[in-house]
Amino acid sequence: QGAVSFAVFNDVHNQVSLYPLLLETAGAPVDFAVFNGDVLQDPQAEPEIADNLLLPMAWFASKSVPCFFLRGNHETRGAFARALKDYLVLPNGKYYTAITFGAVRVLFLDTGEDKADTSPEYSGLVDFDAYLKEESDWLRLEIASDAFRQAAWRLAVMHIPPDWRRAEDKLGHGERRVRERLAPLLDQGKVTAVISGHNHAAEVIEPCPDPNRGFQWPVFVGGAPALAKATVVRVDADAASLRLRRFHTDGIVGAERQWTKP
Repeated sequence: QGAVSFAVFNDVHNQVSLYPLLLETAGAPVDFAVFNGDVLQDPQAEPEIADNLLLPMAWFASKSVPCFFLRGNHETRGAFARALKDYLVLPNGKYYTAITFGAVRVLFLDTGEDKADTSPEYSGLVDFDAYLKEESDWLRLEIASDAFRQAAWRLAVMHIPPDWRRAEDKLGHGERRVRERLAPLLDQGKVTAVISGHNHAAEVIEPCPDPNRGFQWPVFVGGAPALAKATVVRVDADAASLRLRRFHTDGIVGAERQWTKP
């Protein structure tokens, strides 16, 4: 029946003790886990990647739960950020891809840095404007593919949330890239929902009431690294239904949404 279940973690910021707690809170076994950005904190050296990314992945693997990793803005920073790719298996050498799991097509999107390429922190070493253009060109082809169009459900997992509510003059640089490069394609592809993090405040951004503006999908935003604010989003789907729930460390379901096919 195309059944699949998975858990999405975000903004752990090296607090690896959160994984066992949140996985238990999310309930029954899952087929895989997604690390949706800022699970590392500006990696400076190999031990930080080993301790805060590879060992948690190994812990999940010991439970027969494979992991997918997406960069957040903090994984693009630090002296060791450019070596990160040497420790991962990247599809086509990219930090973004799309995979079908049962009835669900999942877009794993890389939202890059949230600062401008010209920020003094980077000394001209980054070019995320061109990178997001390249990614959007790929996404345009992906949403036109048979694998995407024929899926019962289409989800996007991305670190920086696309948010229609923010005024243009209040947008950060990363938010603007997401709004201009990725959000219109998510509308064209008619995604069912988006799962994000970054804001350190759990919420659901409802679809824009004006369909002419796009953003016709809810965004489940995960919480912060503090124990009292940490969350995990659980996805359960089959050919007939899709269910998203955001669990908090105290076991409360902070948000829930369900879709069904006729």
